[in-house]
Amino acid sequence: MVFTRMLSNVTKPEYRMISLKLVGKADAQQVPHLQHMDNTIRTSYYTVWNFIFLNAYKQLHRAANVYFLLIMFLQMWQEVSITRGEPSMASPLAFVLLVTALKDALEDWSRHKYDRIENSRLVQVLERTDKDTGEMHFASRTWDSLKVGSVVRIKNRDMIPADIALLQCADQVNNVVYVMTAGLDGETNLKQRQVPPQIPPSLHSLGASCKVTCNLPNKILESFDGALSYEEDGIGVQIPLTSSNILLRGSQLRNSDWAVGVVVYAGAETKLQLNAATSTFKTSSAMAMAQQLMTYIFAMQCFLCLGAALMVGVHSEAIEDYFYLWVSPKKFAEEMTLRFFNYVIIFTNFIPISLLVTIDMVKFGQGFFISWDLGMYHAPSDRATKTTIQVEASRNKVQRRSPPKTVPKAATEVGAVVLKMEPRKDCGAKTP
Repeated sequence: MVFTRMLSNVTKPEYRMISLKLVGKADAQQVPHLQHMDNTIRTSYYTVWNFIFLNAYKQLHRAANVYFLLIMFLQMWQEVSITRGEPSMASPLAFVLLVTALKDALEDWSRHKYDRIENSRLVQVLERTDKDTGEMHFASRTWDSLKVGSVVRIKNRDMIPADIALLQCADQVNNVVYVMTAGLDGETNLKQRQVPPQIPPSLHSLGASCKVTCNLPNKILESFDGALSYEEDGIGVQIPLTSSNILLRGSQLRNSDWAVGVVVYAGAETKLQLNAATSTFKTSSAMAMAQQLMTYIFAMQCFLCLGAALMVGVHSEAIEDYFYLWVSPKKFAEEMTLRFFNYVIIFTNFIPISLLVTIDMVKFGQGFFISWDLGMYHAPSDRATKTTIQVEASRNKVQRRSPPKTVPKAATEVGAVVLKMEPRKDCGAKTP
């Protein structure tokens, strides 16, 4: 195992080499970097093919569902069943699972819609229309069609579609562009990014041998080490690239007419996606508390069932000599075990089967009320909506909000409603 780890460290490359994509559809098969990840993002959990299996896996992680599934199997055990071996719990459990699955499907459908909107945004991509003359032009393409090595042009106030290394900008004197990185680090002040001054003003002069060598994708926003290399008059030229030459996905071009760059990281390899939380199943604080309380209730139920089973065992030994009474021929330990599971079925309703699905439906309804509430309308974003129904369950957890030090106080907008209940005090007044 140690040798395998050492071998993987030796064989794993530390840098990637990217060829600039200056080709159109006619010779797309010649692009040498198609093995890299495309620019498609996916925030949804399910697909049509895995929904049933993944949703069942998610719901079986709820303690209550496992509990009622256990009850259903116990009802099929003839020796302890009180339903003549029929799983009467199957119908209500199936209803609860179906309602929760429908809720999860509707919520994931909204994620799919967001993914489609995000992936179908347009950006201008440089394409070579004629291999012989080398004529190139910018054409509008969707974000998800971008590849590592694609050369794109970003206009003022456009969102950056991928992590790109700057090649050109409108400011030919200072070679500076400005970006707002509020979507990355929450800071609304503009930051400078610079085009390396050694890069020639014409992309055509870079030639077909132009390549970008850079480090592998990582989460550190300010970390980038690379170089742009090309041949000029038969002489190799290499220009260093740093984080000051990179525009990251999630930022916005501001106060600059346009900027041109080459995609170095795309899709899930961008720093924004690497720092984003993975698409795992989330549990709200209210649901976590409900499951914890159910665990306590189940422990109390087991304690009562154990006591009742113990009393049955003691009573059976006390009356075993009375032939006119029905006495089980089983031994004490066996009888006590069977009666324990018997009482578990009898005390099933200690945990209400409708509790979890009721909580889910209440949160689902609250999400629509939030979307419809004009009092929660936010004019800059033109909406009043939630990103997930789990948000409502944790909204009362926010106790304070501190703006970043670099953000002016006037630029921070906080809206809150605080209800504080003071203890009743006797002021000494007398009422008639």
